[in-house]
Amino acid sequence: MSYSKFRPFQYALISVVFTFSVILTTGCTQERSNWQNHIENYDMEDIEYLFLEKGESITFNYTEHFADTPITIDKFEARSGDESVFTVNGNTITAVGIGKATMPVNLYSKAENTYYYTTAATVYVTAKEDSRLTEIDSAQDLADIRKDLDGYYILKNNIDLSELGDWNPIGNLPLDESTSPGSNAFRGFFINPYGYTIKDLTISSSENIPHGLYGGCHGGLFGAIEDAYIDGLILENVQIDLSDFEGGRSSAGGITASSLNSVIRNCDVTGRIVSQDSGGGIDGGASWGRLIGCRFEGTVIATENGAGGIAGFGHIVQD
Repeated sequence: MSYSKFRPFQYALISVVFTFSVILTTGCTQERSNWQNHIENYDMEDIEYLFLEKGESITFNYTEHFADTPITIDKFEARSGDESVFTVNGNTITAVGIGKATMPVNLYSKAENTYYYTTAATVYVTAKEDSRLTEIDSAQDLADIRKDLDGYYILKNNIDLSELGDWNPIGNLPLDESTSPGSNAFRGFFINPYGYTIKDLTISSSENIPHGLYGGCHGGLFGAIEDAYIDGLILENVQIDLSDFEGGRSSAGGITASSLNSVIRNCDVTGRIVSQDSGGGIDGGASWGRLIGCRFEGTVIATENGAGGIAGFGHIVQD
């Protein structure tokens, strides 16, 4: 996949290199091997994102994946970060159950007598049928996602949100130090493999949505997401206007106003989105994570800073 990077802020990536030696003893001989966690020409943006259906197997080409690095790979050892999500056997990855997990890998270069260790991929596994999936059939079902922000959800019907009036975003900024001093973001999965539509999401004023404990407000289907996976959502006629907010800055996006280390994939949004800061057709703004194969048609306005058709700032955008 091709991708573009949009970064109005300068991020500093600090790489800490650990190097140590392991002495392997066989009989009266000793073999010294070095271990390093730094690989030249390879960083977090090079980690592969893999999307599998439960039961699916694929072949992962480690040599090709690390082709831009100076390492000559003589041996590799990959493993699953969570074998309830996927397993690894040589270069074969098999999806076991819905969820997300990383794939750490050790690479051995005989010429350098060095083992390199890093993360080769992050694997997302979904399914159309699974006991862990909660079906979303109505506007009230959608609103009830707020009761379990770590859940796994599948859209099973077209939904009209006009009956609820102004929409209260799912997941948001910390709202009350006594009840949610940390993240109040959505951290689960939400998929739409059957192509259903959510229409007429409206937020007409910042007065009608929660305001963060430390200022600011977020508007979108989701207010904020973190370590989440959203796939295939279709939002039609989104109307968000947070330009009247006082006490900080408002941000907005069709899918979410803010995301951290999350993937939003194959989503389609139409409508009009107005915020003071960080307005995006799909996502207002993010740290890390990726937007893949998404589409927006409509108008995005940020009255102060950071408007984008797909994202206001901070994303790796693919396709």
